[in-house]
Amino acid sequence: MTNVIDVPDNKLLIRPAWTSVERALPDTTKKVLATYLNKAGKRRTVIANWVQARTQKTPWDEEELDIAEYDESSDEFFLKEGWYECIENCEEYGMWWIYEGEVTHWMPLPPSPRENN
Repeated sequence: MTNVIDVPDNKLLIRPAWTSVERALPDTTKKVLATYLNKAGKRRTVIANWVQARTQKTPWDEEELDIAEYDESSDEFFLKEGWYECIENCEEYGMWWIYEGEVTHWMPLPPSPRENN
């Protein structure tokens, strides 16, 4: 679903609308904007990925952190199903499990700004 907004110079801006996680989940290969209430009751909006169960391998044994599951048949660890915040400026970890609240809505990322030359 999208919203159409009238902007100056008679141009129309099409902006995606928020999608409830109860209605649909995003493609696991796409980063999206996700929003949730944290433990303090404050709304947070982050860049995130939805990860389906047993689809994303992890090189770390993170079972004790409760974010990975061991698969005996493949002898590998997978991230648990859930939402993960994307951290683009951290070399060691690229995603953090969103543990302080439940994502309620998501939307596609807007396009990056274009530079006028």
